[in-house]
Amino acid sequence: MKLLLKLTLLLLAVFGLWSFTTNTNSVANSKIEPAPQTQPASDSSNMGQMKMSAPVVDSAAINAGKELYGMKCKKCHKLHKPDEFTQDKWENKVLPKMSKKAKLTDDELKSIETYLFAFSSDKVKK
Repeated sequence: MKLLLKLTLLLLAVFGLWSFTTNTNSVANSKIEPAPQTQPASDSSNMGQMKMSAPVVDSAAINAGKELYGMKCKKCHKLHKPDEFTQDKWENKVLPKMSKKAKLTDDELKSIETYLFAFSSDKVKK
């Protein structure tokens, strides 16, 4: 009976550690849902007009950028949430400096930009 109790506690401890290490960074572990598509206005008073919104980006491309961001950037520092900066700041201040340090290829940088720009502070309503 004591052996069974010890094994159960050991399994719970191992599972708890595994669960903790796989969920330590919510930015790197959450899934991204695709943005809703824009539709033409249907009422006659707005004929010919479109509802304006940010361009739709494929959720698979966003998720790929998010995964790469987690893998490459987390090696050296805590990950910033995409909405901590505007797209302009990510594009012109943060990423040029960090992409050189992380030795990102052009394709890797574009992928990470897709994720960060989609959720930058100027795109996300708080």
